[in-house]
Amino acid sequence: LFLRDTPIRRLPESIGNLKCLQSLNLSASMISELPESIVNLSSLQSLNLSHTQIREFPEDIVKLTSLQSLYLNDVQISELPEDIVNLKNLQNLYLSGTEIREFPASIENLTNLRRLELGSVDLNSLPEGIGKLANLHRLDLSSSRIKELPENIGNLRGLKQLLLEDCFLNELPQSLLSLDLDYKEGKFSAGNYFEPGIYINGLKLKNQPVEIFFQSRDLIINYYESVRKEVALPINECKVVFLGDGG
Repeated sequence: LFLRDTPIRRLPESIGNLKCLQSLNLSASMISELPESIVNLSSLQSLNLSHTQIREFPEDIVKLTSLQSLYLNDVQISELPEDIVNLKNLQNLYLSGTEIREFPASIENLTNLRRLELGSVDLNSLPEGIGKLANLHRLDLSSSRIKELPENIGNLRGLKQLLLEDCFLNELPQSLLSLDLDYKEGKFSAGNYFEPGIYINGLKLKNQPVEIFFQSRDLIINYYESVRKEVALPINECKVVFLGDGG
């Protein structure tokens, strides 16, 4: 059911009779709330509420256990309920441009999640449990206010794309090397939409020289080793210079 960019403000309760409905797109409509009967859409796999007038996370959504894709981009919600974990089949969660500041710890139980979009959110950190999302393929944190990445983010061995563009992080954890992804200096765009990598165009780091991540993998490893030994290496390869006594 495609109702994108329509002036509709309210859905009738009778929509709950559409037991076989698989997709409901209300993006850019004037909808501000969902009818209680929405819980009867037991076959619904995709729900798009992006750019609507919704102000709070609709509690009934967590009862849509067949849901695979949930779009809430640019919706003024500030939190997610702990029972979002009930969406066991959820694969794609779009939250870019929302006002979410904290993630529920239960996010770790959304084990089928493949795509998590958090661009331009006010989130300061990710829960440690995100490292348990073994099926996650894409994590978008671009232009967010996140300051720290959990060390166990390196456990996301299935991750193909990590977007950190225009972020202000303190540092990048060494565990990112476990992902076997190249750092991408170029801007993420339609031309490289499917290209794997860690995208760091415009990234600002407080405690590390961001330029080091534009070097070879070996130099990045050497950099982390030098930090661990509390001996700072320059960005490019070092040369050992022996100074005599002048004699």
